[in-house]
Amino acid sequence: MSETRDPRGLVGPQGLALDPALAASCADDVARTTRFGEAVVRAVSRRREATPGRPVRLVYAGCGPTAALALPALRRFGARELAVTLLEIHGASLDSAMALLRREGLDDRIEAAERVDATAYEPAAPFDVGVCEAMQAALAHEPQVAITEQLAPHLAEGGVWIPARVSVSLALCDPAREFAPDGEGDRGRVGVGEVATLTVAGLRTHTVEVPRGAGAPMLITEVSCLDELALAPRDSGLTMPMMPPSGPAFRAGDVLAFEYERGERPGLGYRVE
Repeated sequence: MSETRDPRGLVGPQGLALDPALAASCADDVARTTRFGEAVVRAVSRRREATPGRPVRLVYAGCGPTAALALPALRRFGARELAVTLLEIHGASLDSAMALLRREGLDDRIEAAERVDATAYEPAAPFDVGVCEAMQAALAHEPQVAITEQLAPHLAEGGVWIPARVSVSLALCDPAREFAPDGEGDRGRVGVGEVATLTVAGLRTHTVEVPRGAGAPMLITEVSCLDELALAPRDSGLTMPMMPPSGPAFRAGDVLAFEYERGERPGLGYRVE
């Protein structure tokens, strides 16, 4: 696998894999960590009811140095109930995660720990629950899309993929109001429409028509982990509004066709139709 260095980590064929220290800091994003963790517990509970007599098989892609999103489930369920495969491209992160799990007496739930690029991983058998949080706002830079499209097709019938849905919308905003520290709600955004949707079925991009109205264009991300467990705009670093990539100028009445560029620097772009 071809890789290049970046100050933030490794840049592989499908995007950026955060350096272990940066990946560890993601656990400090409380909303992200708690809601993903609760979603994993709920998904495992659901699959236990559907698959009595054997452990629920969970694949955690990009586990980082703490396996934070799986910890609540690992603490809740024993080895007869849960069998986890950890996937991580950084050897130091994988070693750290396993050392932590051994220290807490949770390593008997780990069926496999593989240093591997999850965007190219082929599971040996279908699994019940998959979890991956390898994203930044607007699905930029990191390989969330590539990992989802690689692994989700290997879910068992009735299996659960987390996050269930990531949506990115375009809005017109007042930047001063949008980024004011004491603002709440939608901060006066003028919604344009959804431009990208990532689910277990893969990524879909959309076209939108620019309405009349003043404001700077902004990409707004929302993440549905599972059921009502969600991250609304600004709840998390994953859902902070961001400027769209540079592209052709547009005005009211124009139709924008959004596309997702894959490869080392994945992210959304658009053209004016």
